[in-house]
Amino acid sequence: MSLHRDRRVTISKLAAILRVADSFDRLKLAAIRETTFHRRGDTLYVLVEGASDLSLENRAVTAVGDLFENVFGMRIRFTSSSDEIPPVNEEKSFEAVEHLTRQVSLDVMRERTGMDKPDPGALINRDLSWLDFNGRVLAEAENEEVPLLERLRFLSISSRNLDEFFMIRVAGLIQRLEAGLTAADSSGMPPDEVLAEARKRVAAAIARQAAACRSILEKLSGCRIRIVPRDRWSPDQRKRLRESFRAEIAPILTPLAMGRLDPPPILQGLTIHVALRLGMERDDSEEDVVLVPLPAQIPRLIRIPGEAGAFALLEDMVADSHGFLCPGLELVESACFRITRDADVAVHDDEVTDLLQEIERAVLSRRRRRPVRVELSAGISESLLERIKQASGSADGCMVFECPSFLDLGCLSEICSIEGFDELRFEPWPPVRPVGIPSGMNPRDAIDRRELIMIHPYESFDPVIEFLEWASADPSVLAIKQTLYRTSGDSPVIRLLEQAAMNGKAVTVLVELRARFDEERNANWARRLEDAGCQVIYGVAGLKTHAKALLVVSREHGAIRRRVHLSTGNYNDRTAKVYSDIGLMTSNDSLCSDMASFFNLLTGQSDLGSYDSVSIAPSM
Repeated sequence: MSLHRDRRVTISKLAAILRVADSFDRLKLAAIRETTFHRRGDTLYVLVEGASDLSLENRAVTAVGDLFENVFGMRIRFTSSSDEIPPVNEEKSFEAVEHLTRQVSLDVMRERTGMDKPDPGALINRDLSWLDFNGRVLAEAENEEVPLLERLRFLSISSRNLDEFFMIRVAGLIQRLEAGLTAADSSGMPPDEVLAEARKRVAAAIARQAAACRSILEKLSGCRIRIVPRDRWSPDQRKRLRESFRAEIAPILTPLAMGRLDPPPILQGLTIHVALRLGMERDDSEEDVVLVPLPAQIPRLIRIPGEAGAFALLEDMVADSHGFLCPGLELVESACFRITRDADVAVHDDEVTDLLQEIERAVLSRRRRRPVRVELSAGISESLLERIKQASGSADGCMVFECPSFLDLGCLSEICSIEGFDELRFEPWPPVRPVGIPSGMNPRDAIDRRELIMIHPYESFDPVIEFLEWASADPSVLAIKQTLYRTSGDSPVIRLLEQAAMNGKAVTVLVELRARFDEERNANWARRLEDAGCQVIYGVAGLKTHAKALLVVSREHGAIRRRVHLSTGNYNDRTAKVYSDIGLMTSNDSLCSDMASFFNLLTGQSDLGSYDSVSIAPSM
C-alpha cells in the first residue's frame, strides 16, 4: 500500500534534515552555545556559536545536501561567525557590484593616464557590441559561398553563443537593475535601455536563425541529409521510430506530472522540456500538464533506423509516444520550452576559507538561480504558456521568445560530424610539424638548439605534449610548474602531470577554478592532481590567472637548467587544432628566470618585483 502524497512529502523533509544533521562532527557538540538560522536568498546559513573550524562540516553537507536542496529549495552553509552572513539589505548589491568593476578599471586608467572621458556617442555598448559580433557569426551561416555543413556549424555556434549571452550578460544587467545601479555606462546607456535594445536584436536574430535553418536544411535534403518532421513520417518510419523509442529512449525519460508534485521540481537550465497537455479519454474536464525533460545523454537528433542521413527530433518522438509514457490519457496539445538561468555567480575568493569548495557551491547554485530567458515552440496556447511560466519560475525581467524553428539550434552540430559528405565541408587543412623539431627529436634538444615559435592551428600542438612527456619521465627533471585555465575532457596534460608527480618530480600546478563554465571540470582536475601528489594552487586572490606558462627545471651535467613554454592559448590539445594562437618554447636564461619569479609570485613567495623579458598585468 503506497503512502499518501502529504506523508511522502513529510518523510522527504525529515530525511533531508537528518542528512544535514548527520554531517556535523559530534565531537564538537559539547562546545556549541547556540544555533540560529538565517536565510539569504537560496542559502540557509546555520550560525553555530562556540564552534571553531567548520570546514569539515561544510564539505560533508556539500556531499549530502542534494536532498535538502531539492526538498526545501535552499542549500546549507555552516558558519561560526555572523560576519560571514551577508546583511539582508546588501545581498543583491553584493552580487551586482561585480558588474561595475570593468567601468571602475576604465575610470582608474583614465585618471592615471590623463585620458579625457569620451563623449557617450563615441563608444559602443559592450553588450550590444557582443550581439553585433554574434550577428557576424550568423552571417557565415547565411553565406551561400560557405559549404552547407560549415554553414550549419556556424548556425549552431551562433545559437550556443546566445545561450552564454543570456546566462552572463543579460543576467548581469538584471542584477544591476535589481540592486538599484541604474547609472549609464561609458556608452551613455543605462541598463534598462540596454536590455530593451538587446530584446529587439535577439528577436531579430532568432528570425534570421530560423530562416537560415530552413534554407540550409532544404539544400541538405537534396544531398541526402534531412530532418524529417513528425507530420511527414511514413507509416513505416513511425513504426520503426516507436520501436526504437520504447527500447532505447523511454527507460531513460522521467515524465513529471506538474499538478501532482509538491513541492514542484526545479527544472534544469538549457534542457529541452516537452510539455504534454493531457486529458482523460472520456472526460474533457480533467486536464494535466506533464513535462518530459530530454536528458543530455540522449542525442537530440535520432537516426531513423534503416535510412542513412535521415533524422527525427527527439521531442517529436516523445510527443508521438505520449500514450506509452502516460497511458490512458489523450494528447490535447504538445509544445517544447527551454529555460536559461542566471549563471553569473560572483565568487569572492578573498573572503572564503576554501576556494575549491566555494567554486563547487557556486556551480551547484546555477541550477536553481532565476530564469532570464524562456524559449517556446511557436503557436503555443495561452493556457499552456501560463502553466510553463509557473513551472519555470519566470518572473518580471525574464525574456520570453517564441521560436519559428525548433529550439536550441546548437544541436545541429550533431549533423556536422556525420561521416562522409566531405564535399559539404571546407577542405581539410591538417597542421604541419613546426620547423626545427622534426618528428622523433627530443624536445629538450630542439629547444636548446633554437627558440621555437609555433603558430597554431597551422602548426601542430604535438611538440608541447612531447615536451611534457619528456619532462614527466626523464630522471634529470626535478620540477615542473604549469598554469592551467582550460583543458580537454580527456586531457593528456593532466595525465602527464599526474605521471610526473608519481615519478617523484616536484609538480606545482595553478588551476584557475574561475574559468567560466569550466569551473566544475577544473575542480575535478584539481582534486585528481592533488591525489597524485601535485602541489595545486588556485591563483592570486581577486584575479583570474590567464597566463599560459610551463616551466621545467632539470639538473644536467651538475648544473641547473630551465626551459619554458609560453602561449596565448590554453593547454588544450583539441582546441589547439581550431583556435589561432602563438606558442614559444625556449631555454633563454632571461625568460626562464622571469618565469621562475612569476611562479614564485603566484605561490605567494615574492612580490611583483621587476622582470627583464616579460610584462605582467595588472602591475598595481
